[in-house]
Amino acid sequence: KNAEYFQRCGEVLNILSNAKRVEVVLALSNNERSVKQLAHQVNLSQSALFQHLAKMRDAGVVETRRHGLVVYYRLIMPELVGLLKDVVLFVKLNSNKA
Repeated sequence: KNAEYFQRCGEVLNILSNAKRVEVVLALSNNERSVKQLAHQVNLSQSALFQHLAKMRDAGVVETRRHGLVVYYRLIMPELVGLLKDVVLFVKLNSNKA
């Protein structure tokens, strides 16, 4: 059971090891967004963003909702926002200590 738990932790952390995916999680922290909105907010082409979102969806980090032709994404794991904000703060506070 612990091995499965740690495997899942590794999968989620692997998804968060990419800076753009961290941006996407933070962009989704308050509300769901369409692909067009997200692409503009994180400065990626829609095709590049789709690749990231597919990995995040496969890992169970985000889910989709379709409204007509528009696909919206939202976080399944909103707890990640607090974790990422703590990591960002840690990096800011320790950026001069290298």
